[in-house]
Amino acid sequence: MGQIFLRLFGLGEGDASQQTLTLSVEPGTTVYALWEGLSREAPPGAKMATIEPAGLLALLNGRPLRTQAEWGSPVCDGDTVVYMPKAFGG
Repeated sequence: MGQIFLRLFGLGEGDASQQTLTLSVEPGTTVYALWEGLSREAPPGAKMATIEPAGLLALLNGRPLRTQAEWGSPVCDGDTVVYMPKAFGG
């Protein structure tokens, strides 16, 4: 099992929310599977429970994941994964 750093922008309470977490993940967990687990565990009606991956920008160690195939990238011990709505930022 490895530990990753997860950064969430604009997915909590308020549009400018920021959250940083350290999570333990199973070997072979992908960026997509990680998001699916997060959205499944989110409270009903929360942004994380309602936003689809197509509406997200995901980064793996600072590199944007632009295609569905890239969302299939496995996360490894020490990686940083960032999720934010595509309309977040300025």
